Amino acid sequence: MSHTLFNEFQEIYAKEWKQKIQFDLKGADYNETLIFHSKDGISVKPFYNAEDIKDPISIANPTSWNVCEKIYVVIDSKSNKKAL
Repeated sequence: MSHTLFNEFQEIYAKEWKQKIQFDLKGADYNETLIFHSKDGISVKPFYNAEDIKDPISIANPTSWNVCEKIYVVIDSKSNKKAL
């Protein structure tokens, strides 16, 4: 296939999305209605795009993995056996 599906659509910027959302909210405040604030102080927006990335990072494929598992200790001999 020489073209992808997404080439058929024009690019839409975040400002256009926000304007459409504001219209659909019929006067309700965007920040109070749609942005979720977690207990950790993280604000979660209803959508993200490339404009939200300030410093893009690249993550290489790991050459090794560190696998971790929590083992709760009630009886140390049983927990030790599970860990081994």
